[in-house]
Amino acid sequence: MKSLVFFTLGLLILALGEAEAQWEIRRVEAQPMEAQTSEVSEDFWLRLTLRNTSKKVIYVQGIEPNWFMIEAFIRKGPDAVWERQNTGVDRELVMIPVAPGDEIVSVRRESVADIGKSMMLTFLVAHSPRDTSGSRVLLGDFKIPALPKSGAVTPDP
Repeated sequence: MKSLVFFTLGLLILALGEAEAQWEIRRVEAQPMEAQTSEVSEDFWLRLTLRNTSKKVIYVQGIEPNWFMIEAFIRKGPDAVWERQNTGVDRELVMIPVAPGDEIVSVRRESVADIGKSMMLTFLVAHSPRDTSGSRVLLGDFKIPALPKSGAVTPDP
C-alpha cells in the first residue's frame, strides 16, 4: 500500500511540474481559536496564502466568491506515508479566476498535534472556466508552524 501511495504521488509531481511552477506559497500562519469546539482534539486555524506566479489567469476549483478547494497531505513522521486530509463540501464547485500575481487565502482547521509536521497542498486548476477536468497541483512540503505565544485570533474567511 505504501509503495502505491509513493508511486501515485511521484506521478503527480512529474506530470504537474509546469502547474506547480505557476504557484508559490507566500505565507503560512498558525492562529489560535477563540474557543475550542472539538472534544476530540485541540485545534487552531492554519492560514495559507498562495500566489499565482504565472503571466495568465488560472482558474481554481472552489465555491464563489472566494473559497478555494485546497486539500492537504500531512506526513506524521520522517518515515511515514503522506496522509490525505479530505475536505467535504455539499455545494457545487466551480472554477474561480485568479489573475496573474493575485493571492488566494485558505483557512484550515488543524490539530495542534500536527504542529511541526510536513504538509503539502493539492488543488485543481484549469486555463478555462469551462474546463471540468483541469490539472491537479501538488504544492509544498513545508512545516506546519507553531502557534504564536499570545492572543486568540479569528481568521478572515
